Parts: sequence; C-alpha cells; structure tokens
Amino acid sequence: MDIARYPHRRHEVDERLDAMKSAGLTVGRIWGFSLGTGETEEERENRLQLTPGVYDESVFLGLDYALKAAAERGIRLIVSIEDFWLSVGAYEDWSDTM
Repeated sequence: MDIARYPHRRHEVDERLDAMKSAGLTVGRIWGFSLGTGETEEERENRLQLTPGVYDESVFLGLDYALKAAAERGIRLIVSIEDFWLSVGAYEDWSDTM
C-alpha cells in the first residue's frame, strides 16, 4: 500500500511480485493498513486513516494496485489489517475514545 500509492514506485511492487513468481511462490502477505508512524516526516504523513473517519484514498489505490498485480501473476495475498507493533499509541494521538 505504502509504495504502490505512488505510481512512479509501482515498479517496485511489480519487481517483488515477479521475484516471488520466479521463486514459485503463490501466496504472500501484504499490509492492509498504513499508520504513518515511520521515522521520517514523509513516513508519518503516509497513513491510511488521517483522523477518525477520514481516509487517504491514494493508500487504498495502492492496495488495489498490489492486489491486482499479484492476481495477474497467480499470486494470492493475505491482507494483514493491523500489526500491533508500529501502531502502539497511534490512535491515541487523535482519538478521545481510547
């Protein structure tokens, strides 16, 4: 999602999927979230849910691209919707319900 959201970086997704196919892999895992908790300012801005109920559509488009590209190669992707690692404290940043 994070890489494929940028059309000029989608070749990186294609290259990874091509390598998977060449290795005979038919199943992989992909993140189905983007929390924006990275080390750089750019990474922190690259989150899916900007505030409660407000989403960055480009991140969904990145996921759509990755899923379609994998399907075209006969690869199924398991979508992990949370990681419980980088996200510790993420929602507390803007939600008063936590």
